[in-house]
Parts: sequence; C-alpha cells; structure tokens
Amino acid sequence: MPIIAMSYRRSDSQDITGRIFDRLAGHFGSTSVFRDIDNIRPGLDFREQIADALSRTNVLLAVVGPNWFGSAGGAEPRISDEGDFVRIEIETALKRSIPVIPILVSGAKMPSPPQLPESLQSFSFRHALTVDSGQDFDHHMSRLIRSIDRLVAGSANRIPADEKRDDPFANPKSGLRKIAASRWTYLAAMVLFAAGSWLAWPSVNTWLQQYRSANSERSKTPPTVEITYPMNNARFSAENIAISYRFGPDSNVDRLEILVDGKPIKAITPSRPRSESSVTARDGSMSQSQAAMARNEGSVTQSEGSITVKLPLRDLQLSLIAWNGELVSDAAEIRLKYSKPRLFGLIVGVSDYFNPRLVQQYGAKDARDFAAILQNNLTSFFSDVQMQIMTDHEATRASMMSGLEWLESQVNEPGDVSVIFFSGNGMIEEKSQTFWFMPSEADPEKIRTTAVSQDDFRRTLRALPGKVLLVLDTGVRLSDIEQILVKDFTAPEIGTVVMVSCAKKQASVNFGSVQTSDFVVGIVKGIRDTKQRLYTRNCAANRPQ
Repeated sequence: MPIIAMSYRRSDSQDITGRIFDRLAGHFGSTSVFRDIDNIRPGLDFREQIADALSRTNVLLAVVGPNWFGSAGGAEPRISDEGDFVRIEIETALKRSIPVIPILVSGAKMPSPPQLPESLQSFSFRHALTVDSGQDFDHHMSRLIRSIDRLVAGSANRIPADEKRDDPFANPKSGLRKIAASRWTYLAAMVLFAAGSWLAWPSVNTWLQQYRSANSERSKTPPTVEITYPMNNARFSAENIAISYRFGPDSNVDRLEILVDGKPIKAITPSRPRSESSVTARDGSMSQSQAAMARNEGSVTQSEGSITVKLPLRDLQLSLIAWNGELVSDAAEIRLKYSKPRLFGLIVGVSDYFNPRLVQQYGAKDARDFAAILQNNLTSFFSDVQMQIMTDHEATRASMMSGLEWLESQVNEPGDVSVIFFSGNGMIEEKSQTFWFMPSEADPEKIRTTAVSQDDFRRTLRALPGKVLLVLDTGVRLSDIEQILVKDFTAPEIGTVVMVSCAKKQASVNFGSVQTSDFVVGIVKGIRDTKQRLYTRNCAANRPQ
C-alpha cells in the first residue's frame, strides 16, 4: 500500500480534509494515510521531523482552500514565513522529488508563481484536482484515488537515481562493461542462456498449469465486499445517498444486491473488466505478461464503485451482498441514523434606498413576512432553522457578502436546505450582461462597487451542498433576466431552484391594503396551505379506526 501524507492549514480546510482523509483511509487503509505531519514532539527540530515523516511518503496531498496563504488582515501571509509548517511540508516534498498533488477545495484556485516564495513557485505548475464538499464529492474522490493508484504504480516502475549509478553497464569504465565487450564472454553467455532456456522449459509449463488451476479455483471462490462510505453509525438527512463499496482481491461479481433492514431494494451489475495495469497494481507479484494472461483466462470485476440509492427517512441497517453465479458473499452491513435536515435562510429586503431614484415599496416588509412564514410553519420539518435577516439600511453590500459567506460556512451536509430571498431593485448591466442585486447604498452609476453581482451569488450557490432555493422579487421581467440569470443559476453544475416574481409578460404587483407584493402573498399562502394539508393527512392516518 502507498504511504499518503496530507498537508493542510487547519484554519483553512480542516473539515473537508477530515472527509478526504476518511475516504482515503477507507480505500488504502488507516495505516497508509496520515494528515498531521506537523504533530511534533516537544524539544525536537520540527524541520527534521517533517523531513523524516516525508521520507517514508509516496505522495503528498496539499489541500488548498480560500485561506491557504494564511493571510491575517494586512499582515504578511503565513506562507511567506520560512517557519510555516505548510511551507516546510511542501518545500521538503518538492526538494525530495516526492509527487505533490494540489487538492482545491471550497472554490479555491491554484496560487500563481508571483504569489509564492521562490522555493515554492514550482508548486504552481503541479496539476491540481478539485474536491467539492457537495454532491460531487464521491465522484471527485474516486478520481483522486485513481490518480494516486496510477501515480504510485508508475513510480514503482521507475529506477531511483542511486540505483542507476550502481548499474555496471551505465558506466563506460566499469570492469563488467569491459568483460561484456569480450567476444568470447559474449559467446559463452549465449551458450549458457540457450542451455538455461532448455532446462527451464518444463518449469514454465508447470507454472502455466498451476496458474490456470489457481484461476479456475478462484472462479469457484465466493466473492467478498465491504462498504467504504458512509461509515458505520453515520447520519443522513436526504432520501438519496451515495454508497461506495470495494470488492476483495480477485472477486468475480456478476450482481451486487442492496438491502435495507434485510429487504432487497436494488440490484446492479458491476463494471468489468479492469485494465491490465489495474490487475498488475492490485497484485504486485504479477508481471505485465501474467496480467495479460489473466485477462484472457477470465476478467475480474472492477474492484470499487459507488451507487446512489433512495432510503426511507428513518434509522436503518444497510447491507450489500455480492453474487458470483450461485456463490454469495457475506453481507457487508452498516447502521445509518436519520436526522431531519437543517434549514438556513439568507433573507434580504430593501425598501428604503439612499438613492431616491431607486424605489421598491414593500421590499423590507416582504422579507420580514417571508422569514416569519419559514420560522413559524417549517420548524417541524427541520431539526434546526437558522436565519440571517437584513432589511433596509442593514442590507448593505458588505452585509450581503458576509451573509453569503455565512451560508457557505454553515451549510455542509447533503441534506441541508438553503433559501436565499431577495426583494429589492435589480439591474442588468448592458455592457457585461450581468445581473446586479441592489443593496441599500447601491448607485446605478457605480454599480460594480456598490452592488452585488450574480457572479458573487453563483460562487456561493455552487459551493452549497443539498437543495437550494433562490426567491427573487426585483421587479425585472423574466424575459429580461431569463437568459442572463435564471439559466445560469439552474445549470446542472449549480442546480438551484429559482422563483421569480414576474413571468415573461407580467409585471410585479403590490397589494396596498396589506402592504405586501402579490408574489410574496402567493408564497405565504402556498406554504400555509401545504402545511395544513400535510397536518390533515397525518391526522387522518393516525386516527383510530
């Protein structure tokens, strides 16, 4: 197994690093992955300790988040400090030619050479992989694991520099090279080779027979399977959950069955076959030619995979069973505990603008009404409801940006639900075809420095796991913002549900009697009616017969 080290800054990416560590440990084994390189015993030179730890490492994963530089206000970034642990870890790996894979998390980008100390500038040119904490986490981790497997398998075939120096045929002055140049020695070697081949031929036939026999016996052996994610006693809050699994060495599997509390709910046919290099990597004793013969004799199943299953929303036992014809594996089982999802809301409404040309009559009241209906009617459906509400002069550009950052920091589970509500003025910048949300101090003449762009919203929406609802009452017709905003936010890689107040041929209407927009009145009524129908249905279901 490869030895994998993880370099990260705790204040930057501790949570996502923990998830990555768990997945890698589940695949490679807990003794093959370690993440606290800088856990140094007192009284020792930490530089030597880090170098010693990395000397046993096959690959270093450098987790890079938004605060990877270690910036603190106007102070010099910590990465510029020669005593910074993260800097020392990566510098040491680069000097020792240890493969370094940058892992980009939370929307971070690779640092450019001018941003780094000279000793780290080559790090900017390392090919990076992205690992999102949302619904793509499993896919991204599978890609990372494959990359590590290929990298370690490739490095195992390379000859170290010191071994090359000891090669007698690499040195023209070597005595062996001179002897090999002798024609008599050459002829003698050819005679010995021919004799050896003639004597060894029976043993080759014997090996082939043994190999075919072992392969035949392997096809009669029951397969094995284990669940690598989620871990036992993990919690879930969404119906659809991704399950990662791994088959045992040389397992032939033609059907994988998924069971909940002992009842089958789904069955799949695993992918096959593995490539030649994969077979070789899994069994280090196999040569390339042996792997090719294995493929001809009968392919083994892809050793790992993942599947998304729909689970009942309750505590349950999940089991996987692998089949090879009539042969069946022992069940791989974990317990999963259901917890209600959490609801997070960023609610913004602006009626009172500093600029008298901007008018939005009931924006602040719409925001308060919308927040109240969520808090008063949806708490029974969620384990926790948290809101940030900003109205009128509280809704500044800085506070809106802070609210988006708050959402990203709080929403971290696939079952979490995020709601962003904005009632106020919106504007489309013709030159860039960008939609801008207008906070209380917005100035149409200085839109880029006083308003919040759709790009700022997109970054947050992309980072949020789980379900996301965006509710907009900006007075801008759908026909005007559909191409620019709605299709952008509802793209598959973002997947946000967007509700707007105006359809293509409609105008936003306000109810003067209740001082609320028609749009918000409809939403409030819909939520109340839905809750009442659910309550009535549950009462009828629980009524004694």
